[in-house]
Amino acid sequence: VGHTVPIGHALLSPNSQYLLVSYLDDRIKLWDWQSATCVATYTGHANRTFCIPADFLAHGPGQCRVLSGSEDAGLHVWDLQSKRSVGVLQGHE
Repeated sequence: VGHTVPIGHALLSPNSQYLLVSYLDDRIKLWDWQSATCVATYTGHANRTFCIPADFLAHGPGQCRVLSGSEDAGLHVWDLQSKRSVGVLQGHE
């Protein structure tokens, strides 16, 4: 898979099904590890440099959330299944 923007971090999901990749242009992409296809793109950070890696969080049976942060002082929580934001925590240091 070719990338035109530098990668900040990459993380394989605990079940080895997904690869979560944060890019240095405010995007996070979720890739299907087996097929190498992008299944979701998460946007919402205002800063181009991620200061912490994105991570997977277990949230009940069969549910998973993705947590991402950047130098915009926002922590975004994304639902893996719906691919939507479920919250933003502002003002972290």
